[in-house]
Order: sequence, then structure tokens, then C-alpha cells
Amino acid sequence: MNRHHFFFAIRSFARNRGYSALNLIGLSVGLACCLLLLLYIRDELQYDRYNTRLDRLYRLVSSNSEDGQPTNANSAFSIGPALENDFPEIERAVRLVKPGFNQKRVVERGDFRANEEGIFFADSTVFDAFTFPFEEGNPAKALTQPYSLVLSQSAASKYFPDEDALGQALRIDANNDGTFKAFTITGVVDDLPRTSHISFDFLISFSSQEGRTEGWGWDPVWTYVLLRDGADMASMRPRFHEFMVKYTGAEPRYEIDLQPVGDIRLKSHLRAELEPGGSMEFVYLFSAIGAFILLLACINFMNLATARASKRAREVGVRKAIGAERRQLVAQFMGESTLMAVAAAILAVGIAALGLPVLNTLSGKTIDTGALLAAPVLLALLGLAAATGIAAGAYPALFLASFRPSLVLKGSGMSGRVSGRGETIRRALVIFQFFVGITLLAGTLIVRSQMDIVGSMYLGFDRETVLVAPLSDSIRDRTNAVKDRLLADPSIRAATLTQQVPARAGDGAGYEIEGVDERQSLYRFLADGDFTETYGTHIVSGRDLSTESEADRDHGFLVNEAFVRSFGFTNDDIVGKSITQFYAGTTREGSIEGVVQDFNIFSLRESIPAVVIAPMPAEYYRYLSIRIVPADANRAIQHTASIWQDLSPEYPFEYFFLDNDFARLHASEQSLASVFRVFSLIAVLIACLGLFGLAAFVCEFRRKEVGIRKALGASVRSILLLLSREFVLLVLAAMALAAPVTWLAMKSWLQQFAYSAPLSFWPILVAGIAALAVALATVSFQYARAALANPVRALREA
Repeated sequence: MNRHHFFFAIRSFARNRGYSALNLIGLSVGLACCLLLLLYIRDELQYDRYNTRLDRLYRLVSSNSEDGQPTNANSAFSIGPALENDFPEIERAVRLVKPGFNQKRVVERGDFRANEEGIFFADSTVFDAFTFPFEEGNPAKALTQPYSLVLSQSAASKYFPDEDALGQALRIDANNDGTFKAFTITGVVDDLPRTSHISFDFLISFSSQEGRTEGWGWDPVWTYVLLRDGADMASMRPRFHEFMVKYTGAEPRYEIDLQPVGDIRLKSHLRAELEPGGSMEFVYLFSAIGAFILLLACINFMNLATARASKRAREVGVRKAIGAERRQLVAQFMGESTLMAVAAAILAVGIAALGLPVLNTLSGKTIDTGALLAAPVLLALLGLAAATGIAAGAYPALFLASFRPSLVLKGSGMSGRVSGRGETIRRALVIFQFFVGITLLAGTLIVRSQMDIVGSMYLGFDRETVLVAPLSDSIRDRTNAVKDRLLADPSIRAATLTQQVPARAGDGAGYEIEGVDERQSLYRFLADGDFTETYGTHIVSGRDLSTESEADRDHGFLVNEAFVRSFGFTNDDIVGKSITQFYAGTTREGSIEGVVQDFNIFSLRESIPAVVIAPMPAEYYRYLSIRIVPADANRAIQHTASIWQDLSPEYPFEYFFLDNDFARLHASEQSLASVFRVFSLIAVLIACLGLFGLAAFVCEFRRKEVGIRKALGASVRSILLLLSREFVLLVLAAMALAAPVTWLAMKSWLQQFAYSAPLSFWPILVAGIAALAVALATVSFQYARAALANPVRALREA
């Protein structure tokens, strides 16, 4: 656009401040939404990209499902070395072992002590597979010796704020048995990027572990393999079954596969994930939402520009009369729209900076404002601005440039052009805007109803009343005394010891059951005899186990209803049958004493699996679950903390509530619900901005008609109904289009849940009525002002 056109555009914007402001606000909000969603999508797609060998890096996953699809992210102690030995395609196998499922360990230096969570035992080959840049130390030797320790930079600064950490020692109760041992620091690595599915501050050499480090059962072990250059993973897959037969017998309890590490964040929702993942569907969905919101802003621009065509008709006629060519006029109007888009892009950066904390809150991320100024983001914004200017300005430019000067300078022909073809296009665009808005609003309501199910559905236990405290060895050795002291306070109703808790389960074992021919691989839930009372579950057949019975402690088993159904028994028939548990080279024989009602140990995306519940020796338990009186929660916490202080002063008292821990499994759906809610409101807001401008145009365009109707006795009410009827019909048309699309899309989304909210048309109807109400509220001010205007003045000025 040349200098003349530039200054003319500026004067035009200033002369039509209201029209320009509506366009600028709509475009800037649309671009800001796109920018925020772009930051979210970019953050999700960057997960694990820091690994320089990502194209060859895989995680071992396992499956006990009938369809062979992966079910578990964790695996067995022995599987990594065996894979490296049997498959020449594998260059390195690496095991990362948590000291218990998501449990913390106490770390001390001198008088300073902290309870740390980011601890792994790791094979020395971990640095050959993963890109963990060293600041100090030799990665080839860092974890080769027992009691070696590699710290993150943050941990090194925390424990050695004013000195070099390399070569010094930290004391760690790595096995949670009250025994602190010195670990020599052999390396310091840079903090891992936030976009890593692995997060650690302490890596301890694998050989430092005490107790069992071999076995083929599901343990808190995550196995990764680095393939050699040129290795074909597809050719390895058919040999995995033979591999499992070789090491576990003719009927393996589970099958294995390899999963690209780059897929873990967005394409993996397995049991025992190191952290809740994201969703590739959400990336696609948020991309679509961003595109639709920007499209709505462009539609506003097109609607307002074509609606105001009559205002610029004489300008076009004069320019053509003095020799302006059509392509020059198109370039002028395209330049104006591009200039508006560039101004909107600048404003969008500021809006996005203000909205970024909101996005972080909704999504659980910590994206900083510096990401807005990253070169790829700025280039993307520039591209969006250019595309927006072209998309928004193309049709208005061609429409305006097509006017015939002989007609517009005479003042004839414009009414038909503006209210004919342009009117049809504007109606279609308004319908599309509200179609998007209603679809998003209805989707928000349906997602919200599903989240209500997640939050309120009875899971087979009383999750709102259960407080869980990880055990230390000093507490574990005094469990009877701890329980007696806990129950002495009326704020506490029951307490039980468990190896795992719902939402943190993932352990399995092999079982032989009387009347079933083959050995079965099933989930086990280790708990003492107070489990059912503490969790509020019910025995539906047989009897409960007793903490006082030595026979129950050594040989008693409970099973859930899903177990009974899966083997075709009845609840009464299963009671009394013999059962043998095989785990890590040990055997436990006994009988099924009772059937407990089904309860969820995983997210609501999955059906309840068959579970075996059994007591085990105290050293197997990791958690103390406490059933509290909800009204006395603070008292129960303080009472438990005082017991901890008395019996285990060297360990900080920590706890979590079971309902919060279960909600963590559905964090991505909660984020989806929040993002849907915010951006659906923004979509409706943008649509209403355009509707407001169109209403102003209609009032202006039909001012003479309104004056005549009033002069002939029409009431204000009849005029309001006349002017509003068209927009009501447009919103109703949008609702009719949105209904089947929303129904099919949300039906597909709900199918990923084993337990989902019933799908009905009520959310779609409510969303449509809400959109209609907002649309009427938007245009009512303009129409009321037109209906109340003096008809004499309207007829005189027309």
C-alpha cells in the first residue's frame, strides 16, 4: 500500500472510530486466543524433544488385555538386561526404578533434612540413552559404583548452596527403613526441561538397591531401550512373544511392546505413568478452537465491511471515474484490512500476556511470558496476521471494487447490491458464527457433566473421607500402637495398612484358582484386615478378613465382583475355593474367604479389573490409610501429625486426601472443561461484537422504513419484533446445525470413559437458548433506540 493509501486508511479508521474499534477488538481478541492456544500446543509438542537420540529411544510397555493393547507403563526388574542380551538391535537398555510408587525419601546433609520425591535408582547406561547434560562429572562413570549419586542443578544448589557438590556426600534413607547411608556425588546435571515426561533431582546407582532387584512381575520399574542406528523396530515386534515364553513360560502373564518416547506425552494413557499425560486429541481440538475463533473475527470484519459498502460506494465511484483500476482498488482495501490485522496483532501480544496466567491456571502449565517473544511464536503471529488480513479483506475488497461508477455516483443501484447478494452472505456468516458458539457452549456443558460424574460418582469406597500418609520404617514397625493411638481420637474412625492405594495401583501377580485351568495374571491389592472398614467397601458374599486371625494373615484372600464375573462364577460359588499367588519367586497359598464389592483402582476411563486382595507382612506396606470424620478433618490431621512426631520425629509427616489423588488422574479432562468454558464464551463474545455492528447497520439502513411505520401507527413492540425476527431465525438455524455436530462429537469423546454421563439434547438446547438470549441482548439496544427515535427526524434526513 503506497503512502497515499496508508494515510487515507488512517483517516478512514479515525473517522469511523466505532466501526474500527469493533473490528480491532474482534481481530485482536481472536489473534490473542490463537496465540495462547499456539503456546499451549507448542508446549505439548515439545515434550521430550530435548533428547538428541529421540528417534531411537523407546519405552517398554506391557499388556494383560485381551486385545493386546498396552495397559502398563511399568515393567519387570529383569526384562531390560534380557532384552539387551537377546536383541542385537538394542544398543542400550536402561531401568529407572522408583523407591515405591510415587513415594518420597528423606535426604539429609548435616542438620538440614528434607523429604524428596524426585528420586530414581538408575542403570549406569542412562546417560547413553537420555540427553542429560552434565555440568560436573563424567557420565560414563557416574553411576557405575554402588552408592553413587547424580544430582540435578536445583538439588545441588539446595544442599550445597555455596560450594561444589562434586565428590561430597548426602545421606539418604533410600529404602525407607530408617537406615541412612552416605551416597557420594559423582555428577551434577542440568535441570531437566519442564517438557520432559521424566522428572528427577536424584539419580542413585542401580547397584545401591537393597533387597530384590530381579523378577518378572510388575514392579515400580520403567524400562527404556536405545535402538542401534538403522534398527527396524517393526521386525522386532513378532519376536517379543517368543522372548516372554523363553523367560516366563509357555503362557506369559503379559505381553510386551516398545513405545516411542516421543509418543508418551500425547499418545499414552497407561497405568503407572510417571506423570499424567496430555492428549493428541486435545492438541487437535485446541488447534480447531483457535482456528474457529480467528475465523469468527475475520467473519466480523467481512460482515461489517460489506454492510458498510454503501458508505464507501461514492468513494469507489470517484476513484474509478478518475482512472483507478480494479486491481488498485482491491490492493487499497486489502491493504486496509492488513493494516488493521497488523495493529490487532500488536494489541494481541498484550492481551495474550495478560491472559497467559489464566491459561496456565486452566491447563496446569507454567509457560512464562518470554515464550510470547520466542522467534517461532513471533513468526507464527506474523503469519497469522498476514493470513487474517488477507482472509478478512479479500471478499470486502473484491465486493467494493466491483461497484460501477455510473450507478453509485447517481445514487442508484446500491441498495440492491448491499441488501441482495451481500445480505445473503452476511446471513450465512452470522449462522456460522453462532453455530461455532453454540457447539462450544454445548460441548462445555457436556464436558462439565462428565466431570461431575468423575467428581461425584461412587467409586466403591469413601474417597472423600480417606486420608493417606506414606509410611516410614519407624511407623511400620509400630503399626499396632499407631492404630490404637489413632483410634483413641473420635475424629478418626478406622485405619488400614496398604501396599498401594486407588489411583496409584499397578502391581500384578500370577494366580492359580481352583476350577480355572490356566494361571492368570491379575492385579493384587495388598492390605490388612481393616481395609474394608477403612475404605467403606462392603462384603457381598462370604466374610471379611480379620487382623486378629493368623490364618487370615497367612492364607486369606478377598476378591472383587469383577473377579467373580471374569471367571463365570457366582459370588457364593467362589467363596472357599483355593487360590495360589505367585510373585517374584514366592508362593502364597490360601482360600478365597469373601467377595468385596467392586471399587475403582484406576481412572474412570477403564472398567474395574479383576482384583485379588490379601494381607502381607508389614514390610510390604507403604501407606497408612485413615478414615476420618469429615467435620473434624483438621483435628484428625493434627492428631496424626502428633503421633508421627512422637514415634518418627526424624521423618516429616506428609499426607494427601484420596479424592484429590484420584482427581489427578483426570487432570487433562478438567483442563479441557476449563478451556472449553473460557473459549466458548470468547467465541460468543466475538460473534456478538459483529452482531452489534450489524444491528447498527440495519438500523441505519432501515431508518426511513422505521420512520414510516411509526408515522403510520406501528408500536415500539411491533418494530422491535420486526427488526429482531431475522436474527432470531439466524440463531435458530445455527442451533439446528450445531445439534447433530455436537451430538456426534461429544458421543465420540464420551466413549473413552468406561463410566460416562448420559448424552442428551438438553445441553444443546440450553446452549442455543443462551446464545439466543445473548444475541437478543446484543441487538436490543440498537433496535430499541431505532424504535424510540422521532419518525419526523428520520423522514426528514432520509
